[in-house]
Amino acid sequence: MSQNVVAGLTDSTLHVRRGGLTFAQLIQKAPRHPRVLQLLYEMGFYGVLRCGHIEIDNHLITALVERWRPETHTFHFPVGEATVTLQDIALLWGLPIAGHPVIGKDKKKSTEEWQDYCLRWLGYRPDTSSLRHSNLKMSTLTQRLLNHPVNDDSNIVEVMQEARICALCLLSGVMCPDAQGSHVSLFYLRYMENICDTGSYSWGTAVLGYLYRELCVAAQIGKVNIGGAMHLLQIWAWSRITTLTPQKVDDKIGMGPIVVDEDSILPIPPYGARWTMQMSLKHTVKHSLRIFREMFDRMVPGEFIWQPYDMDSDEVQSLPDAVAPHLWTAKCPLIHHAIVEIHHAERVLRQFGMIQDIPPLPDVSERKLHSIDRRGRHGEDWAWYHREYVAQWASVQELVVRKPMIQPGGPSMVDDYMRWYYQITRIRVSKSLEPNTIGYHPTNLSDWQHVVDRLKQLVVSCDTVDDDDLQALNQLRVTCRGIATDLIDYSRSRYPAAQMHDPIQDSSQGEHYSTSKRKRLIERSSSSSRQDSDTMELGDDLLRL
Repeated sequence: MSQNVVAGLTDSTLHVRRGGLTFAQLIQKAPRHPRVLQLLYEMGFYGVLRCGHIEIDNHLITALVERWRPETHTFHFPVGEATVTLQDIALLWGLPIAGHPVIGKDKKKSTEEWQDYCLRWLGYRPDTSSLRHSNLKMSTLTQRLLNHPVNDDSNIVEVMQEARICALCLLSGVMCPDAQGSHVSLFYLRYMENICDTGSYSWGTAVLGYLYRELCVAAQIGKVNIGGAMHLLQIWAWSRITTLTPQKVDDKIGMGPIVVDEDSILPIPPYGARWTMQMSLKHTVKHSLRIFREMFDRMVPGEFIWQPYDMDSDEVQSLPDAVAPHLWTAKCPLIHHAIVEIHHAERVLRQFGMIQDIPPLPDVSERKLHSIDRRGRHGEDWAWYHREYVAQWASVQELVVRKPMIQPGGPSMVDDYMRWYYQITRIRVSKSLEPNTIGYHPTNLSDWQHVVDRLKQLVVSCDTVDDDDLQALNQLRVTCRGIATDLIDYSRSRYPAAQMHDPIQDSSQGEHYSTSKRKRLIERSSSSSRQDSDTMELGDDLLRL
């Protein structure tokens, strides 16, 4: 997709479907009974429910998709490849990794048969207008939760029915929403008939495989919608990319355990709940695709956190054994019924604290998987169709990648990794270097700082030079001084006319400005002055070369 952006073939923003929004709002207004939460914990979905809802930034998601490579299932940033891994889905949402693959046979049913199926397992019979083949309108489920909530007097059958409804809403609304986002897939219900068995499935790999597929589809030119776990993707980006990280205003509300009864206490929510507290985006960017592109184009090593999780934290220590840390680095299939995608842990070793080496070329045979889905395949036995990958998952422990660990003060990658990486990827996605006449203008300080650092190293290394080298070095100094002059001039005139304001007046404004507005203007002026100072200092560095 990045080459299409550069070529000017696409410049649109993807629309993230948020089918689970109504459900999230309902849960916030009317929390589910602890008995229902107990069953959701046993089913493996408790962590996702406790992580709540965040506002999705379509522009941020689009900027990430532009850097997604379907052949490797990784994002290509200037600092290297990175991706959402099994570790992320286990720690952020607490989903089980170990277990049976989520796969089976598609069973065709009539509308009446689906109605009977819902009556048995969900406790109500939806009308025909709510059903579309095996898909049920999510609004009917949320309405059921609103009108018939479980209480202290509810029997166990009613509690299980509500737990199934909540699980369906989470799966089709938060974890695996399709690009439409308005319906729930009833095929998930087969894994919930016996609630005691639901937690024995590898929901983490299923959700991650579905996310990979949605990213691969959205990366195609002409796509306007995207499904999948966008909530997870956004908090993954917030956790790792420092220029995106919002400021936490309060990270304690709603983070405690839940008492079911005197004999049962549910644990605190997983890591992902840290991002559903009250957040401030005052010091970062939102809703601007162009700026997100430029931020990613100019990403420097310190702006990406390879290991953001505190493995000794209460959130991590309270996770169930099914999150299976020993499987996080497996190069393995991620199976979600008809969907199979590959988890390429070997390409993002730094995310696991291992030294990154040059990974092998992508397997071209994996490309055929992108064309396989459920459409027009009624009655297909997917466990048989994908038997090769089902067998691989059965022996997943043999697929675990083990490499040397990064030592304190030691290298995080082999010497020639970045040289190789720059040869096989596109670092810059922004389609043009031409300045805009309106909007935000980056100062490119991080780019120029790299130039200054490299030139300093070059000058220091030139102990003995011949006449030709000396002439070239002198010409380089002249060029640097020209750049320095441009930088210093630019620091005073970097804003387009549409952004220029009169200087802040002290007393002449009188009653026209409130105290808070005056404070914001002063902060803006101070920030501008600091940026001017940084640019001038960088220009001085160039002049001293």
